[in-house]
Amino acid sequence: MTSPKVEDAEAAEALPPPPPLPDNVVPIKAEVEYVYESKVPKIKRLPMSRPGFARKGQPIQLLTNHFGVNVKSVDGDFYHYSVSLSYDDDRPVEGKGIGRKVIDKLHECYADTELGGKDFAYDGEKTLFTVGPLPQNKHDFTVVLEDISSNRAAANGSPKGSGSPDEGDRKRFRRPFQSKTFKVAISFAAKIPMKAIALALRGQESENSQDALRVLDIILRQHAAKQGCLLVRQSFFHNNPRNFCDLGGGVLGCRGFHSSFRATHGGLSLNIDVSTTMIIQPGPVVDFLIANQNVRDPYGIDWAKLCNLVSLQRYTKALSTLQRSSLVEKSRQKPQERMSVLSDALKTNKYDSDKMLQACGVSINSKFTQIDGRVLSAPKLKVGNGEDFMPRNGRWNFNNKKLLNPVKIERWAIVNFSARCDVQKLWRDLAKCGQQKGILVNDPFTVIEENPSARRESPLARVENMFEQIKAKLPMAPQFLLCLLPERKTSAIYGPWKRKNLADFGIVTQCIAPTKVNDQYLTNVLLKINAKLGGLNATVECSPSIPMVSKVPTIILGMDVSHGSPGQSDVPSIAAVVSSRRWPSISRYRASVRTQSPKVEMIDNLFKPVSDTVDEGIIRELLLDFYHSSEQRKPDHIIIFSVVVVLVILLFFPCLSPPPTGTVIDSKICHPRNNDFYMCSHAGMIGTTRPTHYHVLYDEIGFSPDDLQELVHSLSYVYQRSTTAISIVAPVCYAHLAAAQVSQFMKFDEMSEASSGRGGLTSAGTIPVPELPKLHENVSSSMFFC
Repeated sequence: MTSPKVEDAEAAEALPPPPPLPDNVVPIKAEVEYVYESKVPKIKRLPMSRPGFARKGQPIQLLTNHFGVNVKSVDGDFYHYSVSLSYDDDRPVEGKGIGRKVIDKLHECYADTELGGKDFAYDGEKTLFTVGPLPQNKHDFTVVLEDISSNRAAANGSPKGSGSPDEGDRKRFRRPFQSKTFKVAISFAAKIPMKAIALALRGQESENSQDALRVLDIILRQHAAKQGCLLVRQSFFHNNPRNFCDLGGGVLGCRGFHSSFRATHGGLSLNIDVSTTMIIQPGPVVDFLIANQNVRDPYGIDWAKLCNLVSLQRYTKALSTLQRSSLVEKSRQKPQERMSVLSDALKTNKYDSDKMLQACGVSINSKFTQIDGRVLSAPKLKVGNGEDFMPRNGRWNFNNKKLLNPVKIERWAIVNFSARCDVQKLWRDLAKCGQQKGILVNDPFTVIEENPSARRESPLARVENMFEQIKAKLPMAPQFLLCLLPERKTSAIYGPWKRKNLADFGIVTQCIAPTKVNDQYLTNVLLKINAKLGGLNATVECSPSIPMVSKVPTIILGMDVSHGSPGQSDVPSIAAVVSSRRWPSISRYRASVRTQSPKVEMIDNLFKPVSDTVDEGIIRELLLDFYHSSEQRKPDHIIIFSVVVVLVILLFFPCLSPPPTGTVIDSKICHPRNNDFYMCSHAGMIGTTRPTHYHVLYDEIGFSPDDLQELVHSLSYVYQRSTTAISIVAPVCYAHLAAAQVSQFMKFDEMSEASSGRGGLTSAGTIPVPELPKLHENVSSSMFFC
């Protein structure tokens, strides 16, 4: 290769000679000035460290699904290698599952020679880890596979549970296999010191801490893969019919396990819990077509007789309402049953016999971790007539009680989209129930029944026809519309109806699908209506447990992002932010909602330049509302609760009784450094309580651990839709509801016809997404999402 100096000299010789210097000019030797690029150090932002431990509350002992992990020595190193797989004609290998078979065959052929007797952990794609180095930094291998078909049935037995091959298996065994040749290149990428695990347990962040824990997780995944399990991220599912439950429509629920190693305040632990995924029912294609696809004569299709659906094929589409209900019902487990299943899983998987874990010196305790928690007292609630009361076990009711701030429903009407019920009796019972709770419900203007001939039209057309009747029959714009739907949750009318009311006409509406109407049902409906119309059902403002918020103007924000169903990669995501209003209240909220790029968790452009006349940004909109609704006060404190899709698999098992509401844990199973805590603010349905995990990222206000946990606990009691404490703070639940409801606006909307009121947000370089219609000013500051 020619050096740069030689190239510069050759270029100089090719140039023409410089012109002669004038007689009166003396040449001066120029000094070369070197300009060095200043390297700005990259700022690494970490969550705030724990300022201390809270002390309030009654002590309680619990068991949790963390299992202690012992590491004999951390003096060794993990070696990270990159793996490249290709066919013999250099085409890259893209099929899922083939990589593991190739690497397993490679280990079988070369383990004692080129690999130097090393075992390794392979992630199934392009990464491989060993304990200690391989003999060389780069290896090239040739591997021949005789069969690249699925090996799940062979690893776990017949899907029918007999343990022997069925007819479909025997047909596959008689089929001639074509061998395939693969090229495998393994090259050194990085060294990960095992000492990083010890540093993580001491709360000292290092670049390799998460990488070292990831290696241990990959070892567990490989252990499951060798048993023929279906792998879904950090969950694994055995091909055992005892783990299957029929959900209908050819879909099975398959029970498996989720596992991950975690660095905690009490040491390294393995967190393991029951997990469920959906699979297609295995067996003959003919049987599947007859049972689920309405095929009457499948034997007219020759190939159908010869085909079988392989077991453990994931079903990734959205479940129907009936399938979801069936899954919830069949997945319920009592605490003792769940504990037994988890204990059996540890015994069955035999992690202590895994060669890679042995090489790491890792052993897993089979006993559940016992932890010390505290139970916070429930906040005192204030309702109507100046009455205060204490909730019991996170629950209360409005029997013989009035709502704190009931509204008057004066101008309203009922529209019936073919729901089968006694409408006259329904509204009379609603008015009677409202009177008991302090809500004055006048007689409706009228009851508008849908024309039977319109039921066959599209949802949009049905809504348009109904509004034509509303405008013709009502003397003035209604304050409220009660909408009766024929089915719950699955009605195609819901989205167009909500959009027409909230965006076009500014009318508050409540949709119901009445089946079993009783006093409790009507009370829950009235709670939602009262909140939507500006009333307040109950509050915790009388409690002195939140001084940091009640004494200084404070705005509380909740954030969430709603995505399309699985498989809908082109559907925009909906970002919603709700904010508290009318300080010092922490029970009233309004929402600001935008579209953004599909599947993006980060909320784009919370802040925008003031010069943007179309959309000044979410935060500015909410701050202005706080200012005007709080007697021209600017917030001195801003508290943000944000939620993303995070899998929390921690469970609290009671020692003697179910964990009480208000149970909080901030030690032992929490992060060794960061400020986090677990809270059970809700009552567990059948005893196995799943807590909410809160991470404190930044705190300029200066909350003490006790004050912050009291605030979070109180915010679980201000949810206006129900008479129970909820599992997560109300602002986040409201943001989720707002995003989910507004996402229905676009469900039946032609994307090209989207209104231009609310700016669609996009990440840099992405295609603009459709914009949401602007909410009518009559409802924009209401709790329309309740």
